Amino acid sequence: MQIERFVTAKHVKGLRDSANLGATITFILEVDAIAHENSTWQIEEIFNVLSTYSEHPTYINIAGGLLNYEIGISQLASSFSNSVDIFTLAVSNTSCAYAINEIFLSDFLKFVDSNPNILDFGIDWVYNSFFLISENKIACFHSSPPALSHGSFTGKSESWNPRNRS
Repeated sequence: MQIERFVTAKHVKGLRDSANLGATITFILEVDAIAHENSTWQIEEIFNVLSTYSEHPTYINIAGGLLNYEIGISQLASSFSNSVDIFTLAVSNTSCAYAINEIFLSDFLKFVDSNPNILDFGIDWVYNSFFLISENKIACFHSSPPALSHGSFTGKSESWNPRNRS
């Protein structure tokens, strides 16, 4: 679908801009990310995790789209802290909001550059493809419960994707 290519291209452009600025942490938020009353302290915890894992490529999924059991990834998760689960295999739930460190960013952009056709897919699928070829070398966390909601999934904003509209 053309719109998914556009969304993927926006993510990759933002990631390239972040790399060009020399960012040590990149925090991506889509326009439909919705904050909760606990979002601030949960996001602080996420940045603490990223600081702790600065020597490893690290990805943290911040906005939940679906519950882990709904997409069959519950068995990959275990509690890491009060607000973060660690995953035994890297997996994306949604790309509405996530944070990555500079090692992950560099590795991901190399993957995209060496696989340009991957940009024909939605960014969630691009990340999951990258995770699959990364041989379990990525530290993957999901905020739990999600620090932010994916507004298109909760009905608090209208999705660009007609399949997600009610």
